[in-house]
Amino acid sequence: MRAAIAVVACLALAACGGAATAPLDISEVRAALANSLSLLATGIEREDPLLASQPVSERFVMGGNIAVRYRDEGWSGEGIGSFRDFFASVFELHANIGQSLTLRDVELIGDVATARVHNEFVSSRVDRVPPENYTAAGWDWLVFEREAAGWLLISWDEAPPAHDMGEAEDI
Repeated sequence: MRAAIAVVACLALAACGGAATAPLDISEVRAALANSLSLLATGIEREDPLLASQPVSERFVMGGNIAVRYRDEGWSGEGIGSFRDFFASVFELHANIGQSLTLRDVELIGDVATARVHNEFVSSRVDRVPPENYTAAGWDWLVFEREAAGWLLISWDEAPPAHDMGEAEDI
């Protein structure tokens, strides 16, 4: 009898452990991505590259068309360090920043989630005399990958990633 109870207990624990690795519900993914976008936007508004980089992966890359919205030079490098360096240089050019990243759609394929986001960035360009009001806006595609720490941003571009739509789940 004790052996049977032990087997049932082990199976129950295995089932609970399996639930943690199962694909997340699309509404949970959407909520997690919205939280990451909020951290990113808040960090940019506060001119804090450490806060903005919280949802960023070591594999992060940015499309050139996104980079030129924030500074006159394109993107180079990969990862959190490049992200922080990039935005530190952005904050030397801009003041009084307003950043909104509004989540519109999410496509989930396995452990990769692609978010279509409306991006609006407003600031004062302080590197110009006199300082100029600046606005950049558009639709962006941010790609997140599920890792142990949660959903981390691996790509930010102006065009959706090219892939076979397959069995994607849209919201």
